[in-house]
Formats: sequence, structure tokens, C-alpha cells
Amino acid sequence: MGFWISRVLLGVILTAGLIFEGASDGRLSILLALSLLLLVLNAIRLPGKLMNPAEFSEILLAAGLEAVSQYAVNPFFSLVYVALIFERAYGARIPVSRFQRDVGRGAVGFRWHAEENRQELSFFWIFLLVAGAAVKYGEILRRDPAYFDLGGAVQYLGLLAAVAVALRFAQGYRKERDELARLSKEIEVLSAINEQKRISRELHDALGHALTAQIMRLEMADHFLDAGKPGEAAEQVTSAKAEGRSMLRSVQEIVTTLRDPVWVRSDFEALAERGDTVALPNGKQTVRLDIVGDLSLLSPRANHVLYRALQESLTNARRHSNAEHVVAALTVEEGGGAELLVENDGPLVQAPVFPGNGLRGMQERVLSLGGTLNFGPVPGGGFRIEVSLPPQPQ
Repeated sequence: MGFWISRVLLGVILTAGLIFEGASDGRLSILLALSLLLLVLNAIRLPGKLMNPAEFSEILLAAGLEAVSQYAVNPFFSLVYVALIFERAYGARIPVSRFQRDVGRGAVGFRWHAEENRQELSFFWIFLLVAGAAVKYGEILRRDPAYFDLGGAVQYLGLLAAVAVALRFAQGYRKERDELARLSKEIEVLSAINEQKRISRELHDALGHALTAQIMRLEMADHFLDAGKPGEAAEQVTSAKAEGRSMLRSVQEIVTTLRDPVWVRSDFEALAERGDTVALPNGKQTVRLDIVGDLSLLSPRANHVLYRALQESLTNARRHSNAEHVVAALTVEEGGGAELLVENDGPLVQAPVFPGNGLRGMQERVLSLGGTLNFGPVPGGGFRIEVSLPPQPQ
């Protein structure tokens, strides 16, 4: 119920009640004052702890209208209780604190800041409404005991309580619905963030691996040209071109499909073979890969995580270790679990090791499948990376 609709409706009920009274003496002034005070008090949203006393005052004002009425029953004043219930559940109010801040800043004129009244319609507040309505029947009993109808009073109070309780549960349903909508939005945002992270990792792993190999080949081509070996330089340039084409295919795969591909044994072996052709200043880096088990037992996600882990491990070995030998072993268990070990014989690495983007991306992938990642220097020289994945549902 919007702000203006609820205010107009309550004003119409109070005006009709005053007309029905037909009072022309001091009673009219009292009724008019009570009605205006109730209307104003119900329209504002007081800050902090003042809100609850204001709500209690609304009930007292409604009961006061009943007590001052010259009739035992004024049907319009009785409707005030129902209007207050709906107002409490769905109405809007003017937040006085914000209005005061605007006036304090010297604003010319003012804006209406009506906002939805989303506070809960508590059972205690419902009890106050029913108790306030009971005051009416107490006044009837005081004025004319013979007029009092116990059955009618019970029906009226029961109907008022039923309406209030129904609105209370409707409000609870609305609150749960809003909470569900909020959680759905959060899930949507988190899904988008996770997808962005996944694409970022894919681009880093795919491009980082290929660019590292390509740059090293081009550097070696310069080295061979300076040494007067154009044949070897041309060989490195040809290999760099092949790396560029492979890199382009990887980018197209990520951009167009955005799906985890299923890598076969030859794809894993190709990573090691490309390592064998990379020339280092002190010779070529040799890579030996042993695969034990059936790769088809792996889930698509585990397959992809292991491929990227091997790729990143070999890239790090070429980029940072200056190692001559890299040994990798991939073991697939019967249940679908897997172990990957990559170790190089580079120079001694001082601990602690702070992971870069590649190792962090590898760690995120492994942890997302409930696996473990261990990495660090090998005593005597070199670096080791160990990945362990539990069985995954296909």
C-alpha cells in the first residue's frame, strides 16, 4: 500500500467517523485532535527507539476515539484498527531523520522521502491491536450493559486477530521470498565472478605456456644468428611460428567454447615433447613424462585440471629453473583419483617460495575438486610440484 493511498484511506475513515458522530460541542474538538494526531503519527517513521512508543500511542489514540465517541458503536472508528494493521504490514512512512537532515542543510523546500515500512508485524503488536479493540467493548459495557453482545464481540475480535495473523504470515512469506531473491542474485554474481576467474586462469595457462616457449625460441634464434648459425636460427623461428599458431588455436578454443576440453594421452605427451625442443643457454632441456593408468577414468574437470597443472609446471621449469632435466609422472587410479608429480634439477631454491599467478591458479583449480597441491624446493637443488585429486563424479 503506497504512502498516499494509505494516508488518504485512513483520512477518509477518520473523516467519515467524525461526520457520523455529528458532534458540535467540545467533543468534536477532542475527536478532531485525536484524529489529526493519529494521522500524523501514523505517517512518520521515527528514528531508533522512538518507533515502538509511537506505535503504542497509535493504539491508545484509536481507543481514545472509541471512548470519546457519543455512540456505543461507531463503525468507522472500528475500521481504524483494521487500517492500522494493513498500514503496519504494507504501508509507507516519511523517515523523519532524513527529512531533518535535509532541512538542517538549508535546503529550499523539501522532498517527500516516503519509504516502504518493512518492519515485521510482530505478534505482540497484534495483541496490542486486539487489546485496543477490546477497550471499545469495555466502553460499550460501561455505557449500556444491555447492549453488549458477547457473541458479536468475540466474532469481531476473532476476525481482527485472524486478519492480523494472516498478514503476519504473509509478511513472513514476503520476507522469505525477498531473501531467496537476494540469495539468487548473490549466486548469480558469484557464478559470474567464478567464470571470470576460470577464463583468466585459462588465458594465463594457455598463453603463458605458449608465449614462454615462443620467446625462448626467438631469443635462441638471435643467439644462433650472432653465432653465425643461420640454419639453427631458422629452425627456432619455424618452431616459434608453430607455437604462435598453437597459441591462436588455444585462444579461439577458450573464447568460442569456454568449456573444459577432454585431453587425451597424446595431448599430455605433446607438452613434454615441446619441452624437449626448447633450447637453453647451456643446452636443451629434456622432459620425461610417464603416464600410468587409463585417462578415460578421469572426470572431465579432473582431466582438465591435471593438464593445466602439467602445463604450468613445465612452463615454470622453462621460465624460472634453468633446469636441464624435468621428470613428470601422472598416475590414474582405478577409482578415478590421480597423482601428478613434476620435478626438475634446477639450482637450489631458497625457501619460502611465494606463488605467482600460475601456481595460485593451479591451487584454485585443485582445491575446487577437493584435492591437494604441494610445491617447494628439493634438498640439494631443484623444485617439485605434487598434485593429488580424489575420485570425481563423471
